[in-house]
Amino acid sequence: MKTISQIIDFLKVHAKVNSDRGVAKLLGMEAPALFNHKKRGTIPYKKLTTYCEDHGLSLGDILQLGEPLNENNITKGEETMFLKDLLKSQALNVELLLENKLLRAEIDAGGVIKKSQAREQNGN
Repeated sequence: MKTISQIIDFLKVHAKVNSDRGVAKLLGMEAPALFNHKKRGTIPYKKLTTYCEDHGLSLGDILQLGEPLNENNITKGEETMFLKDLLKSQALNVELLLENKLLRAEIDAGGVIKKSQAREQNGN
């Protein structure tokens, strides 16, 4: 797993920006927030995932920069944190998909129903 500093350096080259401030702007965050991640050695996975999706990049490629994932380049703590963030992201995606489905059903029905009523109808 690459460090946040290595990821920032990669993004500088990829996006042709010269500063950490420029990378922060690319990721949609304030420079002090990125500085705090760098200071703590943490990775802003959600921001990085969004950037990857918007620019057709693979998050795995950025995190590993071509290295296969194995016990030599990732710690259990990093793996656990990454998997938890990934699960949270997936849960959010499912929630948004369900909400979209409910809103479409409401529009198709031509009536206005409350979101809570729609969820009850779907068994949630």
